[in-house]
Order: sequence, then C-alpha cells, then structure tokens
Amino acid sequence: MALLDLLKEKKKETKVGIHPFASEEDSFKYIYCFGLGILVAGNDKIYKDVKLIYEAILDALEMHEHYKIRILKEVVEDFDLRIYDVFEAMDTKEKQYCFLSDLLRMKELTLWGETYCDEIIEIFAEVFEVSKEELTFLKEFWNFGIHKQSEQAVSCYNQFRKNGYYISFKLLSYMYPSIILKERYKDLTIGAGETVIMDKPTSIYGTIYVKSGGTLLIHGGAVSLYGVIIIDGGKLDIRNSRIQIKQEERIGAAIQVKDCGVIFIEQSLIFGNYSCGLISQDAGHLIIRDSELRDTDKMAAVEFTGKSLTMKRVLLKDCKNGGIRNEGNSRLIINESQFISCTAEHGGGVHSDTTEDVQILNCNFTNCRAGFIGPAIYFSYKKYGQVVKNCTFKNCEPDENIVYNDFSIEKGVF
Repeated sequence: MALLDLLKEKKKETKVGIHPFASEEDSFKYIYCFGLGILVAGNDKIYKDVKLIYEAILDALEMHEHYKIRILKEVVEDFDLRIYDVFEAMDTKEKQYCFLSDLLRMKELTLWGETYCDEIIEIFAEVFEVSKEELTFLKEFWNFGIHKQSEQAVSCYNQFRKNGYYISFKLLSYMYPSIILKERYKDLTIGAGETVIMDKPTSIYGTIYVKSGGTLLIHGGAVSLYGVIIIDGGKLDIRNSRIQIKQEERIGAAIQVKDCGVIFIEQSLIFGNYSCGLISQDAGHLIIRDSELRDTDKMAAVEFTGKSLTMKRVLLKDCKNGGIRNEGNSRLIINESQFISCTAEHGGGVHSDTTEDVQILNCNFTNCRAGFIGPAIYFSYKKYGQVVKNCTFKNCEPDENIVYNDFSIEKGVF
C-alpha cells in the first residue's frame, strides 16, 4: 500500500464509540486521560500520528473542554507528581483492560513508533500486574476486531473465559463494536462463593437457582427468560438491563425470592408478556430505582411480603392484575413513580395489606381501574402510618374511593 493510501486508511480509524467510562466522575476521567497522554506526549512523531485518535477518545469520554486544552501540557509538567495517581486510579481489571485497549487503539495509528508504544504498554501492564496471558488476549482481540474477524474474536474471548478471566461485554463492544456474543443457560445452580454475570444477550431456560452465598449479576444484559429465576439465600443485582419474559404460560412470578438480604434493580426494563407477575419476594429488602415494569397478568407485577419495598422513579404500566401488592409486616415507600393502566379487583396501582408504615409520595396514577374500590390505591386497614402525599389521579375508575382507607392524604389532585 502506498504511503498516502496508508495515511488515508489510518485516518478512517480515528472514530471512537461510546466510551465505557464516559459516565465516571470528571476527576477519574482526567487521570485516565493523563495516563493515556503519556504515550502521546512522549514523542513528537507519535504525537503527530495519534493526536486525532487521542482527541477522539477525550470526546468519547465527554471530557470538559477546559481539561482537554491543558491535559497534555500537564503530562509534561507534572508527570512525576501524577503518574502514581494513574496507577492508583486503575484499581479494577475492567479499568486496566480498557486503559490498555485505548493504548492499543492509539498504537494502531502510529506510522513510526510501534516499538515505543509497545514499551509503554508493557510498562503499564507490568505495573497493573496484568499477566502476559491477559495482555495477549487484549492484543489478539483488538487485532481481530480491526480486521473484522468475528469468528476468531469470539473464539479468542471464549478461551479467555475458559482460562478463568472476565471482561465485560460493554468493553468488548467498545473494542469491537460489531461483535456478536450470545449466552444460553439451562437449569443452573449458583452456589456459595460462585458469581454469574449476565452482561450480554442471554437466554435462560429452566431454573436459575441462586443458593446462599451465590450471586447473580445482570449488568447490562438483554435477557430472554423462558424459565424462572429463584433466589434462596443468594444475591440478585440487576442494573442497566432489559429482561423479557418469553413463556406464554407459566405459574408464579418470573423472579421468585424466597430468602435474601437485598434485591436491587436499577435503570432496567422488565416486560412480562402478559403471562405472569414479575417479582414475588417473601423475605429481605427490595429496592427498585429508575426502572420500568410492565405487561403483566395473573398476579401483581410485584408481590411482596418481605421486610421493606422501596421504589423511586419507577414506571408500572399495563399491569393487568395490579401493580404492587404488599402484605404481612412489609414496609412500603414509593416515591416519584407512575402507575399507568394498572387494574385489579382492589387497588389497581397499589394494594396494601400490611401492619407496617406505608408512604406513597409524589406519584401519578393514570387510567387505573378497580373491579370494586380503590382503583389507584387500596389499603386493607385504616390506620396511622399510611400516608399518601402530593399524588395525582387521572381517569381512574370507579371515581369514588380512588384511594381507599387512607389515613392521611395531602395535596392530592383528582
């Protein structure tokens, strides 16, 4: 290839996708880019080659313009003072792998300084205590991505996992945006000391059984659930994920919690396919934030008899047998949430039959229905500690007793 053609080809490779750490604190992003800047500022020829890709990485990290202007100058002036900050900031494998992959990305754009870049990468890998096996994987996977060798990239990743290592699908997609990875689980038991991470397109058949001491993390995953997830003493943590129920006929909720400490769901979407409820929990605490639960039937979207259920900024929509049902000695706090088109015989949005306190604050109920009374909220008992405050109710029917048996309702809009 002629030199001019090579330069044109290299220039095409300066496009960078969404950076895995774009949402981190500015202080971390600055130290991260300071570290990358060591490769950029250390050699004049290298600087000319990688300036555009380095700036593209800064943009992908959403670095403030003020920092972008001064960062390379500070690499030169404050190297001795800040280099140890870089080492300390890269305190997880995910951060180290991403940092090294960005160095590899810049190395790919160099025309004259590959040896120099290799030396920098090797030094950082040694300080991070990244093994030769790990670094070899990063280099090979990166190379397969550049040449669009999908089968080789998947094989390389699978071998890496078999060797006992983990790298997130989010980071893999950053390194190779068009990579396609899918996982399939059937009748899996997660025991004490075991952790399973679902962070990519995943199909679940049969039962995923999480025993005491086991951990199931659904982080960034797109899960098709043909079976059931049972938590019996283990841990379940769902973040930034999408779970879709695929079975048309089932008994019980899709996620059944028999014993646990805390179940945490954040920034996730769970769709019931009108075949079941989503969560039934008999113990512990359930925290749901910034999420959407919808399209349920046969039971409430969430049926809870544990210690406390806390929801904030949650949308429950098209729940055909109720949105929330809590019973027993369960404390309930719902704040800044929406209930749309939720129906039940009593309490289309919320049905509360608990001896503990209930607070429903700053919520909106729209088009909720009840077969009898309490289309928005139904309390089985009129007692102290049940508070409905600053909520709005629109097109809820029957329009009498929209909130039934409340003890204190303040500033509601009907």
